Amino acid sequence: MLAEADYAADRYAAWIRLASATAIGLVLFAAIQLTQPTWNSQLVVVVLGELSIACGAVYLTQIRWFSAAVPWLLSAFDAGFLFGVGWFNPWFERLPQGYRAALVSPLLAFLLIALAAVRPRASTILVQTASMAVSVALVLWWPLRAVGTLAPQSESFERLFSDESNLFRLSIVILTGAVLAAGAYRSRATLMTAIRTARERTALQRFVPAELDVLLASSELQALRRGDRHRIVALFMDIRGFTQLSEGADPTEVVALLNAFRARAERVMTRHGGVIDKFIGDAILVVFGIVEAEPDDAVRCLDAIDDIVAEMRAWNAERARDGQDSVRIGIGAHLGDAFVGALGSEHRLEFTVIGDVVDVAQRLEALTRSIPTEAIVSEALFTAGRTAGSSPGLWQPLPEATLKGRVSPIGILALRSSGYQAR
Repeated sequence: MLAEADYAADRYAAWIRLASATAIGLVLFAAIQLTQPTWNSQLVVVVLGELSIACGAVYLTQIRWFSAAVPWLLSAFDAGFLFGVGWFNPWFERLPQGYRAALVSPLLAFLLIALAAVRPRASTILVQTASMAVSVALVLWWPLRAVGTLAPQSESFERLFSDESNLFRLSIVILTGAVLAAGAYRSRATLMTAIRTARERTALQRFVPAELDVLLASSELQALRRGDRHRIVALFMDIRGFTQLSEGADPTEVVALLNAFRARAERVMTRHGGVIDKFIGDAILVVFGIVEAEPDDAVRCLDAIDDIVAEMRAWNAERARDGQDSVRIGIGAHLGDAFVGALGSEHRLEFTVIGDVVDVAQRLEALTRSIPTEAIVSEALFTAGRTAGSSPGLWQPLPEATLKGRVSPIGILALRSSGYQAR
């Protein structure tokens, strides 16, 4: 991306250089017609040389051959062009050294520095500024081959073109280049930041659900890194006995099984507003309220559990008709606060949720291996869902359980089911 930006800047700068050289040539032609013989043919050759160099720069950018050395060569040519415009000016030998500040060539320094600034690289602008400063100094103080024919009219007029005044003029040229270089440095730093942010955002969007695209597009990346703490509902689900199902099976059959399971789970969870945070082998982490907490997150989670259980029963009926083994699942869900945001390095970011609520959901899912039910939810989730309108008849209270890694027991409920029991 940065290389393309540099190439576009080089191509644009080349065309601007060609346009500027053409304009200078037209002005020179007009001056020759109006003031002949004040200007001479040597000066025309210098301008035509600059025009040829500009054409060469355009050609190089068109064939996408514009090496890092070309800007430095152009700077050297520009320095020669500026000095040549001054040297071949008939007034050059007629004016005392200081009075050459009145010539056109010192003013060209600003145009040539501006041409370098079209390509926003501070180093290029600084080199161009240095070369222009040297050329202007040579024009101003180049030794006379003969005594100048023009004498100062007054002491005040002489002070106007004194060495001190010309040093000030030269410092203005240098300061102009320094300011443009500082601006280019800042612009390039901003561009680099924008490219890095775009790269990180693009990498992040590749691994997040479509539901989060709006959030990623509207939020600054640093804000995503800082994350947000709010209430979510975490649902953890995996296939019971997956090791036995996949043992001895062809890998393509295992992949087909996982894809079919994930497709059904994603379809059901998305229908109820759940976001698939990640797939972990045969397990799935689903989050309700990942963007922001909604009053009905809990009821939507409970309804999604009911629907996925029905979906799995229908799928297992199809598998039974085909002589295939049933696919059993276990589900755990909990409601609580979590960190929601982007984690990772500059090269790899992941949008995820972290918190005790996720750990509890995973521990509740693990309980379905020992309790004959497809789903276990926390009392906090069930209470919130029942308040929001979920039917309490589908769930049966169980004794409080102390989950692995926790000290305090937690109230839990199991899904009432028939015919399809988790191991």
